[in-house]
Amino acid sequence: MNLNQEKTRILVYGMYGAINVGDEIIALTMAENLKVTFPHGEVCIASMNPKATSKFLGNENLLIEKLNFFDRTFWTSLFEINRMINKYDVIVVGGGGLFQDQYSFNLPAGSLLMCAIGVAKGKPTFVMGTGAGPLKRKWLQKSLVKVFQLIDGVYLRDNESSDTVNRLSNGIVKPVITADVVPALMSFDENRKLWNPDSNVISFILRRWPGLDIVSVARLVEELVNKGYKILFHCYEEESDTKLVQEILDECDKKTLDSVTYSSPTTARETINNLTKSKIVISMRLHGCVLAASQGIPWLPIFYERKIKGFAEQMNMDSRMQHVYDVKPEMLTKIDECYTFYKENREELLDNFNNIRVNSLENFKLLKKSLNSEMKKGTIIRKQGKKEVIKLFLFGTLSKIFNLTKRIITSF
Repeated sequence: MNLNQEKTRILVYGMYGAINVGDEIIALTMAENLKVTFPHGEVCIASMNPKATSKFLGNENLLIEKLNFFDRTFWTSLFEINRMINKYDVIVVGGGGLFQDQYSFNLPAGSLLMCAIGVAKGKPTFVMGTGAGPLKRKWLQKSLVKVFQLIDGVYLRDNESSDTVNRLSNGIVKPVITADVVPALMSFDENRKLWNPDSNVISFILRRWPGLDIVSVARLVEELVNKGYKILFHCYEEESDTKLVQEILDECDKKTLDSVTYSSPTTARETINNLTKSKIVISMRLHGCVLAASQGIPWLPIFYERKIKGFAEQMNMDSRMQHVYDVKPEMLTKIDECYTFYKENREELLDNFNNIRVNSLENFKLLKKSLNSEMKKGTIIRKQGKKEVIKLFLFGTLSKIFNLTKRIITSF
């Protein structure tokens, strides 16, 4: 398949349209880079909420189609996925932690289902820039290994994800370690010069998580305000994060509130522009860290999941990382130390980010190389993919029956 000679249609599937700022930034990065990599191709983003995704990306010309695996009955979802896959030549499943079941098995099951149907339909299918694990459910572990054996490329964002796949598959699946796709974002590179080291704004990007103590965060905010800082909370998941911020503010004294604001960005440009106001960004969210690093803004990573640790290690910022239960007044010294360290080593840290960006761009180079060469996966393997589809159909059906039963029982 030579994408330089034909208008190949590429479907990109992820958790787009939820609305989560990190996932929408992934969608933007995917769209930008796929259009550059395949100038004669057509890229479509599958989103749960196309209008919201289009508004956030700020690109009305981008092709976005509605696909929501989670708000329909299972069999209706299958028909919708099948219909959409039939329209496209290449399936890219990617960005974010799609293959983990910490919160629900719907996310990894839906992502594996997209891969399996793509394989069964004979479409070149790739996993790109994602995390893998933790996966606790045995059936998901087995499904991931079998589906990853069938698809045409597995490009994972960090060593731990690769180790997880290697361990689950006993070394049968050979993933390529690249990086998260967001460092490849081309938009807003000019913003690097906008960071103001004399700013008095300290930004927080938090999420609700066990170990994050609301009262302790409120005391830290009060201490920072007493030192003359303004506080800006960035709500990357509008509903849940805004509620968390309000709970924090309810614990603050009244004089502190005059120096605290929060923002729920509705566009990618607004997301970046809000960050450039910061003296330093304190972030639990991976893409808060990535975006701050991309703009040369000092950032202090808050560890709550291994993906934060992975990026901090890639940036050589892991020595500055704090744990989620360390977000309390005693962290004031760590914030000052982190800011000083970043300011003194800013050029070196920007170089570190540029190295990660090279690895991030490798996702798209590998995809192009694979598609421009003769596909190695034959029809026999692709027919085997249908077995995986049937299995995932069954698992999905059982999950929907379970959820329906649960709703009926709790309604009484």
